[in-house]
Amino acid sequence: MISVNLPGRPGTALPAQEATLDGYRDAVLTALEDEKAPVVLVGHSFGGVTISNVAEAAPERVKTLVYVAGYVAVDDESTGQLSQADTGSAIGPNFRVDPMRGVVAIAQEARGEIFANDGTAQQKADLAAALVDEPGSPSPCLRCA
Repeated sequence: MISVNLPGRPGTALPAQEATLDGYRDAVLTALEDEKAPVVLVGHSFGGVTISNVAEAAPERVKTLVYVAGYVAVDDESTGQLSQADTGSAIGPNFRVDPMRGVVAIAQEARGEIFANDGTAQQKADLAAALVDEPGSPSPCLRCA
């Protein structure tokens, strides 16, 4: 199994404001360079956009795409727009854009309940603390403010 830490995320040298969809795609393709056979790509949440882009760029390298609550955008659609589309989801009302920092996020106080709604209070708190803000530029979310 290979796990890719995408550019612009914590632990990478690239500032979040400089992250791009192409950079995400290229980071995954680089991570797959030594793989001989087509791979199964799994994308959670915004990772759905990334794995779709990898499959479009190099279909011969991909056996299967697995979306785990993943976003699948159509041309010119942002994850910000997608987050507002499901009116029954708590994501939309808690989606935050910070154009000064170039990031998007789910409101801190809502993260535990949204992403671990059946967890204990401690699990919700731990999950909320572990989530990070996402670079806004790859998803054109900064246009959604």
